[in-house]
Amino acid sequence: MGQGLRHLIPKLLIEYGFDKLNLHRIAAGTNIECVGEQKALQKLFMKKEGTSREVMYRNGKYYDTVHFGIIKNEYLKRTKNGEWVKL
Repeated sequence: MGQGLRHLIPKLLIEYGFDKLNLHRIAAGTNIECVGEQKALQKLFMKKEGTSREVMYRNGKYYDTVHFGIIKNEYLKRTKNGEWVKL
């Protein structure tokens, strides 16, 4: 998958969740070692909400999961006329 789509798809899912499904909150989680994914979520203005220890098991090792979330009023503050803006 191209780098553009990698960042576009989560953005579209957030927009769809809030604008079409009228969700109040959207959450995501990632392996603590996936720093790139964490940065991508933060670029979408998702806030780090915490860490769950040794939740994921892969290749004989347990990994912590970092949790992120965004609430609809935070999303609305960050969008104007369908465009995401930095405050």
